[in-house]
Amino acid sequence: MKNGIGKKIRKAILQKPVRVGDEKKGLVTEYESVATVWAEVNYLKVRSSSNAEFVELLHAQVFIWLRTDVAKGWRIVVDGKTFGIKSTTPEPDDINLGLLCAEVVA
Repeated sequence: MKNGIGKKIRKAILQKPVRVGDEKKGLVTEYESVATVWAEVNYLKVRSSSNAEFVELLHAQVFIWLRTDVAKGWRIVVDGKTFGIKSTTPEPDDINLGLLCAEVVA
């Protein structure tokens, strides 16, 4: 991938997990917005079958400018959809960070 200038046309919000106390449930994970970044997003639809039902899941391959703090378990919100970050891979150009993401279904 080249440096991606001109391809990062979507604004995205990076969120990190934060463990907070809840009187009823104990510790729960909430997500705190960390930064708004420019992103290149490639959507991938995946079909999964479970108990003879087909479910269409939305995955995304996202490229942002290189950051060292983003990790598996974070979230990224783009185009009004929330995705869980499943893996992060610095690109060989040392400028971009690749994120493999799966849509979070409530």
